Amino acid sequence: MGRRFGAIAAAAAVIGAVFPCIQLLKGAGVPITSYFLRSEEELRSLRQLLTDGPAWAELESLSSQMTLWKVSSDTHEAAPGEDCLPLSAPAGPGEKVRHRFEFASRKGMSTRVYRIEFEGCKPREGDDRYSFQLARHGFGSDYRLGRDPLARGIEPLKVLRLALLDSGVAGTLIEALRQKDLAFTQVVREEDPDPVLEQYRFTVADGVPGETGTTVEIQYEVAYDPVNDSATFTRLLP
Repeated sequence: MGRRFGAIAAAAAVIGAVFPCIQLLKGAGVPITSYFLRSEEELRSLRQLLTDGPAWAELESLSSQMTLWKVSSDTHEAAPGEDCLPLSAPAGPGEKVRHRFEFASRKGMSTRVYRIEFEGCKPREGDDRYSFQLARHGFGSDYRLGRDPLARGIEPLKVLRLALLDSGVAGTLIEALRQKDLAFTQVVREEDPDPVLEQYRFTVADGVPGETGTTVEIQYEVAYDPVNDSATFTRLLP
């Protein structure tokens, strides 16, 4: 699987240098058709995916060449013969979680995007951890232009991973998910008054912040240490 991931990254790097960025988050008046997270189980799955060695290496490589515009998740029924645990209801059918990452190059002019999807299954005979596989990858188009990407570069992707792994941040997101699906997430670099730590703003919301209909907006100030790959998260109150 590692060799196939490496080949994907190499191809994406070449094409990603050509096509400019787009924003895939929904603009005003456009219905939300995909979500960052819709359940606690999807959050747990994404946390594990971002610590999965081959998957993380691929995402890190892609982020070094292109800009990550969106991460979305959904839960769907497993195919017949796939020995996956149910996730939505204890007595329900086996289910899998799918995470889609959408990349484009760095300037906002094109609708050309590179999508890579991973699927996670909790085997019925296992240790409550997900087993992940690469589900699909390739280029496509998206005409739903917007404003800003999720993360520009490797460091913001690392901040996203650390945010989901932080027990306090994860607890806040789980509490929010019990009330609303979360459609938006973003990691933005801010001015760095500290000579050692990089400063970021981590935002999660149920819609595009500032637009009509968005009622949940969670923000953290992040002090990120790139040497030790660690971060401190401070919640910003509404």
